This record gives sequence, C-alpha cells and structure tokens, in this order.
Amino acid sequence: MCLGTLSFESTYGYLPPGLVGPRADAAPYVAKNYTLSDYPSHGALTFILPYIEQDNLYKQFTQYTGGSNVVQGGMVFTNDPQPPYYWPASTPPGVGGPNAPWWMDPTGNNPFLATTQIPILICPSDDPYASANTFLAIAFGSDDGTPKYAYVPTAATTLGRTDYVPCAGYTGFSPDTVFGKLFMGAFTMRSKTKMTKIGDGASNTIFFGESLGGSSVGARDASHSWMGAAGSGRRFNLPAKGQYYNFSSKHTGVVQFALGDGSVQRFRTLCNDVLTPTQPDYNSASWLNLQRLAATNDGQTIDYTQVEF
Repeated sequence: MCLGTLSFESTYGYLPPGLVGPRADAAPYVAKNYTLSDYPSHGALTFILPYIEQDNLYKQFTQYTGGSNVVQGGMVFTNDPQPPYYWPASTPPGVGGPNAPWWMDPTGNNPFLATTQIPILICPSDDPYASANTFLAIAFGSDDGTPKYAYVPTAATTLGRTDYVPCAGYTGFSPDTVFGKLFMGAFTMRSKTKMTKIGDGASNTIFFGESLGGSSVGARDASHSWMGAAGSGRRFNLPAKGQYYNFSSKHTGVVQFALGDGSVQRFRTLCNDVLTPTQPDYNSASWLNLQRLAATNDGQTIDYTQVEF
C-alpha cells in the first residue's frame, strides 16, 4: 500500500487525501455541526487502487463532476466543496447535502463496488468480516488541540473491509499551532501532501498503520470499510485494547506500521487501558516519540527505542 501511494504521488505530484470530506478549515469538527454524510467521504485507499493491482475495480467507479456530467472510472477530488457537486441531486448546491456521500450513489454502482473484498487490505491474523457492523466513513480533525472524530456506522455486512488506515498525525487537520500544524500527519481532510514537503523525511513518518476498527477484546463489534477509511489520529496512543479511534492489531503487544520510505516497522503497544488512554503514558517519552513519527514536519529527533518492539 505504501509503495502504491508513492506511485500515486509520482503520477499526481501529491499523496492522496485522507478523506474527501469538507474543506480542511471546516472539518470534522463536531462544534461546527459537520457530518460525514454531507460530503463524498471516500478515503485514501480508493485513490491507490490502480497501484495495488485493483485497476479494473478503479475503472468501474462512477464520478459525478457537476450537474449531470458523468465520468467513468476514478474517484472525485474536484468538489472542494463547491459547484460542481457530487451527485446531481446533492443539496444544497455547492455545500454537499444528504445525498452527497458515496453510499448514496443513485445508480447503486459505487456502493456495489465497495462490497469488493480486497485481500491485500486484510491482515492475515485478523478477520474483519467477523463483525456485524462497519464504518461507512470515519475521520479525525479538530477546531483546536482537542481531538475529535466523526463516523458513520452501518449494519451492512457485505461491504469490503480493511485492517489498514492512513495516518493523520496527532488529530488530523487543526488550526492549533502545536498539535495541529506541528503534529499534523500526511493524510488529513482533503490533504495534498507533497513528498518534498515532508520535512522530517519519509523514513521518519508513518503513512499507514493497522486498525481493527473496533474492540480487540470480546466479540468483534465493528470494522473499517476500505471505501471510507480515513486518516486516523495518533493522540490516543497505542493501547493494548484496540478501539475504532486508534491504531490496533490482533498481534500481541505489537502494531505494524508502514513508513513513508516503504519500510514496515513493529511498534509496541504503549498503554493498557483503552477507556483512559492517556494514562499512564500521556506526555511520556514513548507517547511523544509516537506523535513525532505520526507527524510530517515536527523537526524533532525520534528515539526509536521508545516505541520499537
């Protein structure tokens, strides 16, 4: 996936967006009444399909680029959001609306294609199809330095799923000068990150990580759909008990990550309680080094001994 993402960047000059939602300066932001159902809300994985041997699938998607204009193949990344809007029936014009998300395609084509099971997106140690619930879309962002997340659950059991999501940094896009700009990741809301702008270097920046999309203990309660999997925030550490808002895995004490140079690293889980994920490691050396790895331009030295397994 990481190599496919680098191929995408070589073609277009930027990495794919974490999610095609609202403008970055308006996003997920509960305080602004933002809902994922107002925008296309498909994630980074959809853009790299041609580069992970899924070109035939990619060519079957339907794009509506305004009014009745239809493009066969690919993913829309032109409504910013402003006219042209996603589906012909999207309302109100220019700002999305209840008919805007990918799962509301009036032809049913894109939702049907989203049921495709893609083996490369599944961890061999996990079965994300064991859960009854799926997230149509999920995203991170903040009005300030406080992480917020928005998600759209569904009981649709046929959707194709994934164990891997891109990294949004501390909390995705935020105007906050520290946790937003300093610790922002490569895959945020409508991001177009250029490799040349990753000041920390690709080998020191997380691109993708494992995420169960639900609880890692007891009955599986949810999974990520690959269609709507967005950049995940790193604020909540790596708790041993996984949850939908953090990176997690079925590997005991370990979560695997792909860095921007294509290498795969195993980082150890850093705290034990998912209900109070800030204890006892919040602001510890291990937690801080994880935030540095998740960011693109913090400019700080990473001590890998604090996070490596």
